[in-house]
Formats: sequence, structure tokens, C-alpha cells
Amino acid sequence: MNLTDNYRLTTCKQVKKIPTGLDALLYRMVGRFKGRHGVLIRLLKDAIIIDKESLKYSKFGDSLLQSRMNTVRQQLRCRFEKDTLLTAFALVQESVKRTLGYRPYVEQLAGALALYRGYIAEMSTGEGKTVSAAMCATVRGWSERPCHVITANDYLAARDAEIMQPLYSFCGVTVGAVTGSMKPKERRAGYEADVTYSTAKEVLADLLRDRIAMGRYQSFAKRLANGTVLNFEQMAQNLVQRGLCTAIVDEADNVLIDEAVTPLIISSEKENADFNESCKMAYALSTKLKRDVDYAVDYRNRLRFRVRGSLKIWCVRPLWRANFLNRGAITLSKKARW
Repeated sequence: MNLTDNYRLTTCKQVKKIPTGLDALLYRMVGRFKGRHGVLIRLLKDAIIIDKESLKYSKFGDSLLQSRMNTVRQQLRCRFEKDTLLTAFALVQESVKRTLGYRPYVEQLAGALALYRGYIAEMSTGEGKTVSAAMCATVRGWSERPCHVITANDYLAARDAEIMQPLYSFCGVTVGAVTGSMKPKERRAGYEADVTYSTAKEVLADLLRDRIAMGRYQSFAKRLANGTVLNFEQMAQNLVQRGLCTAIVDEADNVLIDEAVTPLIISSEKENADFNESCKMAYALSTKLKRDVDYAVDYRNRLRFRVRGSLKIWCVRPLWRANFLNRGAITLSKKARW
């Protein structure tokens, strides 16, 4: 793993804090300006240019077309002009015709361009959202950076990856799918592809598991400072992802609104000898406390310590250090014995 891949492994775009008050009003005005009707007109104009340009590639043979795609692919890895991007989509459009048997419409090209430029594209059922996402993912995959296509469920992820396999193979892009039933080895193979189809839950869960596996080396700066950047291969064997760079979200309202309500939490085991020892002492101390002498129980079955019982608790040194365990741990221990 070289330095660039190592850096991309844990680098994520920082999400800006949601503004409030007057800032929220200004933010909304900027959003409406970015989503004005003129943007759609500009996308449709570019899509018409792409559609016309792709006609000249219909006369190319497969080998010549793929050679042209390799040239454009190299150009996309550096700073490129707008014409290069339009040429890339024209080549992909012709590839769709040869591999899938139909020619994408101008509206599908506009949708792919909108996704590439970071917009949310609303398309009705039957307008070819899957093809638009695949065309955008193909161009993104040429950059050799991880591209994830987020779908609503495992079935759609596996189905779309299988359907679009001929297109990706013809364009020189590898494709994989990651579903919930896969083992770590299968997941690693899916994420190693240029384009990976999966669900938001699986991608985020794998991200959190990788962060746990990296431990204190989650930051590239720490890996660089400790000299572990070049000796990262052993740790990388426990990771499945190559990092997060581009995500194309299918059914954005479901993924970004409905499913986003439920947080995803992953925890790992960690030894805590002091906590275990405090719990043992709390249980032992609870056997020595007598009802109506050291504590009382009210009508709500709540345990209340008296002065004598409080003095016994505070005399125990480990419990005195961990103040949050003083009464809570002993109360739970006592109730467990009732």
C-alpha cells in the first residue's frame, strides 16, 4: 500500500454543521439558487452535445473504441477540461449501446451528468435510473478511486451489479457487490473493485469495523509520525475497505432521510480490570448491608441508603475512586439478591 492509498484509507470529507437562524435562511437561498431551472437547462444542453458526439463513435470498432477510452481515462486522472468529461460520457453512451443493446436517451445522460456534478437528480420509474447511475459510476471508476453505488437493499445491490457487469467490463472497470451475508474475505474482494454496489448500512458498518481494527492508528498523521505508514500491510489484512471517496445514492430519499433516522453503533470489547474489581467488591459489600439498618426501601421499591450504610460504602477505597459506581453498583447488586 503506497502513501496515497494509505492517506485515502481514513480521509473523509468533513460535513458542515447544519446552520440555524439567519444562517439557515441564507443557506436555503443558496440552495435554491444552485437548484434553479437554469441548471437543468445547462445539463440538458451538455447531454445533447454528448449525444451528438457519441454518433461518431458508432463507426469505431470495439478495439479502437476501447483504445480511445483508455486515452480519456488517463486524462481524467489529472486536471481536465469540460470537453474531456463530455467525451467520456459519449464513449460510455456508445458502450451502453454495444453491451446492453439500447442507446441511452438525452434525459438519462443529463441524469448521469447531474450525479457526477453532485446534484440530486429526480427521475420517474422507468426512466432508466440504473443506467444513469452506472454511466456516472463508470466515469468515476476510471479515476481509480473507490466509488460506491448505494442501493436500498441487498437484492438491488447484487442485481444491479450483475446487470451492469457487461458495461463495466467493456469499459475496463471492475465491479463488485457487498451484501449482508458475505464473509470478510468476500467483502474485501467486493471493495477492491473500482465500483462497489452495496447498502448504506453495510458500507457504514464495514467503515466502523475497519476503524476499530486500526485502533489508535485511525489518523494518517499518527501513522506517519509513528513510522507505520510503510509497514501497514499487516494491519491492512484485517481491513476490507479502501476508503470513502464517491457515493452514488439510489433512492436518495429513502437512504438519506428514512434510514438516516436510526444511528448505526458498533462497539468492541475492552478489558477494564478496575471496573470488574469494583463490581466484585460492590457485590461483596451488598451482602453485608442490612435492611432498615444500612438502607431502606420505599413504596416504589427504590433503595435509599442511610448514614450507616453510606459510611460503609465510602470506606471502600476502589469504590471511593470510582464515584459513579458507589451507589449504582451496590444498588443493582442488592436488587439482584432480592
